[in-house]
Amino acid sequence: CVPALATPAMVRSSDLPLSENAALVTYFASLVSVLALGAAFRLVGRMFGATVSWGAGLAVAAYGTTPIWIASLLLFSPILVMVTIISALHTLYLYYVGARLALGIRDDDAAIFVMLCVVAALVASTLAGGAVASLGLL
Repeated sequence: CVPALATPAMVRSSDLPLSENAALVTYFASLVSVLALGAAFRLVGRMFGATVSWGAGLAVAAYGTTPIWIASLLLFSPILVMVTIISALHTLYLYYVGARLALGIRDDDAAIFVMLCVVAALVASTLAGGAVASLGLL
């Protein structure tokens, strides 16, 4: 949602054309990424012996991603990218806490669990982005 709002305000230093659908595709991609992460929490949770419901996995994914969405409002200025990087670290911490408290992952396994889920969601998002680009939407 928020990355899509920042897209029209971004200062571009490239002569490459930007699709008219860029804001819409960015918004849709951020929502799909949260769904992919929620699915990863649910699927990988089984490997760690936890019974993760779809709602709990999606809640941790959505609440954890909120700092990135808020910080992406600052992406209109290149100097404020540092705030987004700091919010990404805070997002990982929220995933870690959410995995322990809401998903029932043991304290010893929570960091590895979060790493596996984030990598799985990144792979899924990359494949989805490739599919969107091959369709010419971006």
